Amino acid sequence: MKRGYAKARTIKGPAMLWKRLFAFIVDFFVLELIVVLPFRNILTGMMPQQGITATYEFLARNQGTANIMFMVTFIMVSLMFLYFTVLEYGFGQSIGKMLMDIRAESVKGDLKLWQVLVRNMWIFPVFPFVVLWVVDPAYMIFTKDHTRFSEMITRTRTVQEYRV
Repeated sequence: MKRGYAKARTIKGPAMLWKRLFAFIVDFFVLELIVVLPFRNILTGMMPQQGITATYEFLARNQGTANIMFMVTFIMVSLMFLYFTVLEYGFGQSIGKMLMDIRAESVKGDLKLWQVLVRNMWIFPVFPFVVLWVVDPAYMIFTKDHTRFSEMITRTRTVQEYRV
């Protein structure tokens, strides 16, 4: 006698806030290991260890060092941007999202490259993108489905599967 078990159904819904936060923390540590750590010695070896004012004066007097530091910082930020962009566009998930079983997807159809590029612009530490450092988390906390502002603009969302 063959027994028929009900097949578990799943639906997609907004990812839980704690999963999103934990995924971001994991990604932060991954980036620390693969991007920041290799460049840390270069940056700390160039700088005086006497505070912000001394650092500013040092860089103002040593334009060559300032240019090198700018280039190193630019490379680091670009690598971080590539990390999120390549993984989200290719797999819909960064390493942190993979561990938390959540993913980025388009509201309509497949995730487009422009959507992934725009939703990750927060990484660049220049105006106006630096505004997203405050706006994105605030928007995510105060919206019912925990959507970031940049997700609303790009018509994307971070989802997880729920069993019903």
